[in-house]
Amino acid sequence: MRFILESEKDVFTSNPSLGMTEHLSKLSNREVKWIVLVYDYESPLSQMPLPIRKVKAGTMTGWAVKGAVVTGALKIIIDGKNKKVNDGIIEYKKIQFDENQEALIAYNEQLKEYRMFFKQKNKKPTELKLAAGLQKQMPELLKARDEIAKLVGLRAHDEEFEISDIVNASTIDKVIFEEEQLKDESY
Repeated sequence: MRFILESEKDVFTSNPSLGMTEHLSKLSNREVKWIVLVYDYESPLSQMPLPIRKVKAGTMTGWAVKGAVVTGALKIIIDGKNKKVNDGIIEYKKIQFDENQEALIAYNEQLKEYRMFFKQKNKKPTELKLAAGLQKQMPELLKARDEIAKLVGLRAHDEEFEISDIVNASTIDKVIFEEEQLKDESY
């Protein structure tokens, strides 16, 4: 992750460079932690679908969620109606921008769309023809995606990514995170 998140420490204390940013420095500790958990490439939540990731990050950073109902400040943030947080998200995405990571995300989204299309039943003749063409493209797309994933993975192992503590994470999230750290250390 770009910044260290510690459950008991203020994100600005753990990451003094945040105080030098134009937009993130104007946000609360909770808001910045939420942005990092939702948008960081290396976030423990990064593999979740975005809507679920936003709610999970909210609960991890201390916002109350009643069942599946999101209310209050978190709802305003999730709905994109908090301009300060929106500016912070844009700034965070610029800070961490990585062309290879973005390409990997795009490949994965494209492959997901293809898989969903293949699962559709009762395709029209034109859709069947399109599906046949897409199936021919799949091996190339998978190969390209895997090559980019290798680049991203190799670079990630060369750099040090540490999170001293996942913010208010559940026990299962902490166990998963610790297993991933052990795997990373075994390389």
